[in-house]
Amino acid sequence: MPSILFLDDRTKRINAAIKEYKDYDLTLVTNVKECLRHMSRNDYDFISLDHDLNGCDFQDPDGSNVGMEIVRYLEKTGWPEIKKMPRFIVHSSNIFAAHLMVTRLKAMEFAAQWKRIEYPEKKMNTSMTETPK
Repeated sequence: MPSILFLDDRTKRINAAIKEYKDYDLTLVTNVKECLRHMSRNDYDFISLDHDLNGCDFQDPDGSNVGMEIVRYLEKTGWPEIKKMPRFIVHSSNIFAAHLMVTRLKAMEFAAQWKRIEYPEKKMNTSMTETPK
């Protein structure tokens, strides 16, 4: 069974990942330190990263608790030869930061791609056929 490390802090995206990756050995993490800890201890076939954490959208890529911090860490340390090299998936809806993350991962010769995680949105009833009482 392929393994995947999934970094995200949004409940609805985590729930979508649980459904989408039901045939994977899935490890869920919600912050950068937890992600780095799992990366150092275990081998994964895939590592899927969100950029914007802490419940905020469009965070500064220079921030410390964003997915870009994983990329910067790898740029500083490199990938250990004794560890299996994973494929990276950047699933952030912040396409600007996601593009930067994928570009920098590829520059380090990782297989990397952007993939949006789809999940059903609640639709508001906007019908005007009923008259309020």
